[in-house]
Amino acid sequence: MLDRALRPIRSKINQLIQRGIVHQVDDSRPIQSLQVAFDSEDVQDNVLRVQNYGFTSCPPNKSESVVLSPCGERDYAMAISVDSPDDRLTGLKEGEVAIYNNANVKILLKSNGKLHISNNGQNLGKLISELIDSIQKFTITVPPSNSPTIVSGPKLDSVKAQFEKLLDVGDA
Repeated sequence: MLDRALRPIRSKINQLIQRGIVHQVDDSRPIQSLQVAFDSEDVQDNVLRVQNYGFTSCPPNKSESVVLSPCGERDYAMAISVDSPDDRLTGLKEGEVAIYNNANVKILLKSNGKLHISNNGQNLGKLISELIDSIQKFTITVPPSNSPTIVSGPKLDSVKAQFEKLLDVGDA
């Protein structure tokens, strides 16, 4: 008798904080909503996804989520965290921050103060540095005198030095 009386209270307590798997994302509204499965028979539509101001993403299906339901009421469910373990960057050093996606594009704010940008493993900082080096080898002919002008010297060296202070130009 007591067990039956406590069952609704237990259910509400169990629904306060739950872990689920994202099955669908609706990113067309001002607040993104998810369809989240808590188990094979317990699927909730219209779970609002709370995101931090200035940052937004559309998580892939099968992402993991942490869902809060105030007072155990699923009608007010909110996903407070969503993560895709298959895509998450690992091996960051203390204090480093990364922005990434499932296409292997990443921006890493390194602990040494530099910015590392890569696309599919190619370090864009290194590519730009190499481009500056190659520009230094060109000559440009400028009308009306049609005399060759060599693009190099201290200005490009200065640009490259400033660039390398900000961006990581090492290997990907």
